[in-house]
Amino acid sequence: MLPDQYVSWNHAVRRCYQEKWGQVQKLFQEWLKRRSDTREECKIVSAAVETIVDHTDARMRCVSAYKKRLRVGVRFLLQHIEALVDELPGAVAINRKAYAVDPMVNAIFVNREEIGKIFGHARELSRYFSSEASNGLSEAYAILVVTKREKNTFGVALQGKIVVRDVQQTTASFTDHEVLAPRSTEQQVREVLKETLMKDVAAYLHASLPRVLLRTTRSPRNEQLFCSGIDLKNPASYLEDLTATLSRPNELLRLRQTRLRISKLGVVVPQHDTVAVNDILCNEVSVGVLPTRIFTLVRYPKDEMLPT
Repeated sequence: MLPDQYVSWNHAVRRCYQEKWGQVQKLFQEWLKRRSDTREECKIVSAAVETIVDHTDARMRCVSAYKKRLRVGVRFLLQHIEALVDELPGAVAINRKAYAVDPMVNAIFVNREEIGKIFGHARELSRYFSSEASNGLSEAYAILVVTKREKNTFGVALQGKIVVRDVQQTTASFTDHEVLAPRSTEQQVREVLKETLMKDVAAYLHASLPRVLLRTTRSPRNEQLFCSGIDLKNPASYLEDLTATLSRPNELLRLRQTRLRISKLGVVVPQHDTVAVNDILCNEVSVGVLPTRIFTLVRYPKDEMLPT
């Protein structure tokens, strides 16, 4: 082999080796990431299992392999919660100016003064803005939870150019505003919301699991045991039925996104009506059979907080 040919061959071999080595390193890094993600997921699932046990029946810890038996159902629930939270739209800016331009803000608050009263006196938000975590921040992200109440009534309506009285109408109002989990970023708020929903489901199971089991796993055996009170007194049976219930997370936690057209007077307006309305998307979350509440991600300016 001539010197020049040897050099060319040597370069080609070296280049091929470098390319292959680069591919090996890339595959190795991907494997490490998957392994790390798997370990992190295991930690999250294990923590969620303990949350469920703490909030339902701690006696299950006496049952052999209770963690392993609960892990599958809890993983289903976690995946369901994550998908639900991911569906929520981006944070809505809540402030005095937004009341005049944002249909959502205009609909769920009576006036600008109510915005200042609710957010200005929100304890968690006030504590957050007073903490070091908010240093340098001009606003905070949070979860706004409200209750929508609808009522059938009779009122005045405009039909063409004629004012008609005693028209059957549905009115909607928004009450029980709560500002929860203020953080510096929207992603942090979403993570807190996932934890909150997990605890809400666990608390619901603790309070109503016997009725949930009777409804979702109805069988002659379960009904007989439920009526006699034997089954749920046994931690092993409780664990078995809880695992089955957790594997159907959509029966425990639901998100319904509904579009609502509501007038400035709080009247629900049909789709075909052309009057000026607030056209909003309501993200209604329900836990079990508990009342539905609307969850909205929001951001609120620090300079509009009321002095403490």
